[in-house]
Amino acid sequence: MERGITFGDRELQQLFDSLKFEDNDTPYVSHLERYANGHLLDVSDPSNELNKRIALGCGVGLTEQDMGHFVRFSDRVNRLTERANEVNCALLIDAEQTYMQAAIDSFAQQLAHKYNRGTKHIVLNTYQCYLKKQPMIIDLELQAVQKLGCNLGIKLVRGCYMVEERKIATELGYESPVWETIEDTHKSYNSCAEKIIDQVGEHGLLFMGSHNAQTLSLVKDLVNKKGQAFKDQHRVKVGQLKGFSD
Repeated sequence: MERGITFGDRELQQLFDSLKFEDNDTPYVSHLERYANGHLLDVSDPSNELNKRIALGCGVGLTEQDMGHFVRFSDRVNRLTERANEVNCALLIDAEQTYMQAAIDSFAQQLAHKYNRGTKHIVLNTYQCYLKKQPMIIDLELQAVQKLGCNLGIKLVRGCYMVEERKIATELGYESPVWETIEDTHKSYNSCAEKIIDQVGEHGLLFMGSHNAQTLSLVKDLVNKKGQAFKDQHRVKVGQLKGFSD
């Protein structure tokens, strides 16, 4: 680790065990467990000393000052989400460029898995389907909420930073994270929507951010096929940005 920060066997075991689901009595951590529990910074326990030492020593460039900012950030987002939970108001978390999205995903996922309980869907993170990895992430999230016993909360969009993402990828010499064609993005978005609608659950919510007529027609057909009882539950909602269209 950087900065001379070291960890004993007991601390490493504690970290390893924190990744596992409660019913996992094997010596292994699954891909799903790493997805659901592998958060570098814990918004529910921002002062956790072990997590802090890992964050400072893992090479991502965090400082003591950053950790102080994170403690204040955690307090604010927890108070905000607690209040939203009290009044049953959904919070839709926006998505940004990939160089900051991993942190947003981590914080939103932690809050969603904590507050989307009972009959509520308080936190909806945004999933950008122009990202090549997104179908895999949707699969993992569907599995995670089922395993953790919480409700699904997803805002599904295509994405809007493709020019910037491709430019940065070219400059830094890595593969572009976004699909090469708009047809690939359409396919990704529609397939993710179909999968989510099929598994949204009794108390989950899918919010579709789309202006695409073909997508909206597909969603209408999928919802109708689920039957009137499903339609009456309002598990799928649609929204557009005024002045935008495909």
